Amino acid sequence: MPFAVLITLACATLVLNLMSFMTVAAVLPTLFSEWHLSSTEAGWLGGAFFTGYVLSVPVMMTLTDRIASKRIYIFAAAVGALASAGFAAFADGLWSGIAFRFLNGIGVGGTYMPALKALADHFEEPRRSQATTYYTSMFAVGTAVSVLACGEAAAAWGWRWAFVLAAAGSVAALALGWAVLPPGRTAPAGTGRPALDFRPVFRNRAAMANITAYFGHTWEVFAGRVWIVTFLVFAASIHPGETYGMSPVMLAALVALAGVPASMAAGEIARRRGRRSVLLTVMVVSAVVSASVGLAVAAPLWGVATLAV
Repeated sequence: MPFAVLITLACATLVLNLMSFMTVAAVLPTLFSEWHLSSTEAGWLGGAFFTGYVLSVPVMMTLTDRIASKRIYIFAAAVGALASAGFAAFADGLWSGIAFRFLNGIGVGGTYMPALKALADHFEEPRRSQATTYYTSMFAVGTAVSVLACGEAAAAWGWRWAFVLAAAGSVAALALGWAVLPPGRTAPAGTGRPALDFRPVFRNRAAMANITAYFGHTWEVFAGRVWIVTFLVFAASIHPGETYGMSPVMLAALVALAGVPASMAAGEIARRRGRRSVLLTVMVVSAVVSASVGLAVAAPLWGVATLAV
C-alpha cells in the first residue's frame, strides 16, 4: 500500500477512535444539572477516562513486544465501542458513568499507541519519522472532531446520542484498522525478560526526567480538555450576546484544532533549534497563558477565546 494512502487511513482510525475522547466534556454542562453533580464529582467523571488510559498504556504497549500490535488494537477498539454504547444505554449517575469512562480510556489507550508502534515497525527512516509526525498530529484533530460532533449530536437529540456517535466511531475504527494497519513486530521468543518489568525505566534518570515533564504537560492539556466546554459556557453566561454566532462547543473545537499547526511548527523549530530550549520556552509560556485564561474569565468573551486558542 502506498505510504500516503496508509498514513491517511491510519490517521482516520485515530480520529474515529477519538470520537469518545471529548464526549463527557461536550455534555458536562448538561450532566451537571441532570445528575446533580458537584464540581468534584464532575472532575472524577472527567478524570475516569484518563485513569483507564494511564493504567492501560504501560501494560498494552509492553505486551506489543509479545503480541502483534494490530491484535491489541482490535481488542481495545472493541472495548471502546462497548464502553461508549454502555454509557449511552445504561449510565444514569456518577458511578456508572465513571465505570464506562474508565473502559473508554482503556479503549483509546489500547488503540492510539499500539497503532503508532505498528506504523513505526512497518517503516524505516525517514518514512518512520514522517509517519509518526502525521499520525500524532491528528490527535488534536480527533479531539476537535469529538467535541464538535458529539456536542452537536447532544444538542440535536440529547446527550446519550453523543455516546452513540462515539460508539459508531470506535466500530468504524475497528473495521478500518483491521483492514489496513500493519501487524507490527514482536520480540523474538525466549528473551528471558519479564513482560511487565519496569525497573529499567525507573533506573533511567533521563527517561524519568522526560516522564515527569510529560506528566506536568498532560496535567495541563487534559485538565483543559475536560473543562473547556463548561468553562466557555460559564464565560459566555457572563457576557450574553457576545458569542458572535459561535457556541461554546464550536469554540472548544477551534481550541483543539489550534494544536495541529502548533504541534507541527514546534516540532520543526525543535529540530532546528534544539528540543530542550524549545520545550522549556513553550512550557513556561503555556503555564502563563493557562493561568491567564482562568483569571480573564470576566474579560470580553473574544479575549477569553483568544487566550484559550
